[in-house]
Amino acid sequence: MPGMYEMTLEDSRLRFRTRTFRAGMESVLHSGIFTPELTSSLASGAVVVIIVAAALLGGLRFGALHVAGVIALFVALFLMLRKYVFYEQCLEAVIDKASGEISLRIRKFMGEERSYRLSDLIEVKRERVVVEPENPDGVNFVAKIAIQHGQALPGFGETKTYYTVNLLFEDGTEETLFSSENEEDSAGVGRRIGDFVGGGVAQED
Repeated sequence: MPGMYEMTLEDSRLRFRTRTFRAGMESVLHSGIFTPELTSSLASGAVVVIIVAAALLGGLRFGALHVAGVIALFVALFLMLRKYVFYEQCLEAVIDKASGEISLRIRKFMGEERSYRLSDLIEVKRERVVVEPENPDGVNFVAKIAIQHGQALPGFGETKTYYTVNLLFEDGTEETLFSSENEEDSAGVGRRIGDFVGGGVAQED
């Protein structure tokens, strides 16, 4: 996915994919510190250390071939974990006029999938969400750790404004399809989806 989202139109079907579908403060495991690559490295290293420790306790004496095997195991574990466990979550939405269904799937380790009837869709809604840090002490703590690791976290802990695109259904369910700090990006996504379903887009401050 080269940009913030992908949107394709296939006859009576609109397919939308994005990695930015949440509006909220970053968790303590901030993406600037615990990237998928770093997390995969730490997990791989932990597994290798356990295996090596068990081998040493069992009386195994390591030679050059064993060291090469350990390195190969670390690389294999890293690639596997990065591809199948610690990848970036992605939301895929498919709006199918032919079948009259809207399906939402979140790609992650334990995936989520939900479906709705297109006839139950009330509106495509844009919303402005302001998120303020709830724990300033926690923010300062994470920032200090980041500095100690030589990594700056620009904007971390600041009040942020997100512009979201949501689907509102008759039963009151609301699904967020897209979230961005750029209002124009949100407006573009909302307009195209609203035009496709034929109901336009409502805006809520």
